[in-house]
Amino acid sequence: MSVHEINPRRPDRLSALDIVALTEVEVRASLIHLAGHQDPAIGALVAETVRDLLEHTRPGVDPAEVLGFNRIKIDREP
Repeated sequence: MSVHEINPRRPDRLSALDIVALTEVEVRASLIHLAGHQDPAIGALVAETVRDLLEHTRPGVDPAEVLGFNRIKIDREP
């Protein structure tokens, strides 16, 4: 006889309802956290997702103008 949990633990993923429940500040903080993630693949994925979103929501506007690519240079050398 096998035993099954009545309420199994959900995977560590957010649903659309979870995202909608966040405030604007929480969403911005989440994006900032992910964009600066230690894994460069995650930061690149966030940038790609935001660029794609801007291309769909602001047709005719270059995402680089909105995001300021190449406008601000950060010297990462110690």
